[in-house]
Amino acid sequence: ITDRVAKFLVSYQHFLFYPIMALARFNLYAQSWILLLSREHVHYKPLEIVSMLGFMGWFGAVVATIPTWNERIWFLLISHAVTGVLHFQIVLSHFVMDTYHDMAYNDENDSWLPMQVRTTMNIWLPPWLDWTFGGLQHQVEHHL
Repeated sequence: ITDRVAKFLVSYQHFLFYPIMALARFNLYAQSWILLLSREHVHYKPLEIVSMLGFMGWFGAVVATIPTWNERIWFLLISHAVTGVLHFQIVLSHFVMDTYHDMAYNDENDSWLPMQVRTTMNIWLPPWLDWTFGGLQHQVEHHL
């Protein structure tokens, strides 16, 4: 069954990608909590947890000010869909590159500059579309 699902998803990925990116922020929340609650070493883990809880409290308070449940759900979906443009950019410039774990800067092959270039990439956009990423399509420069 996994092969059939994968075949379907790959066959229609050009249609599914944008709707999936509209909901991708929910996955980032889940992945953040999975990492923070795991035994994996994370620098400043307590601060990350406090920050996540602070964001959840703040965003929950914002959503709670919306009068009806229907409007709250629409706000949640639309606000996350709008940020889907950012997730689109992150996927293009980061997910295809190496992922870095553990301590950085172990030796000259692992210095700051090569690590930044290995873990991100620039993407080309036509000039009329530049505004959508706000300059973040230049990820290497952004990281430097």
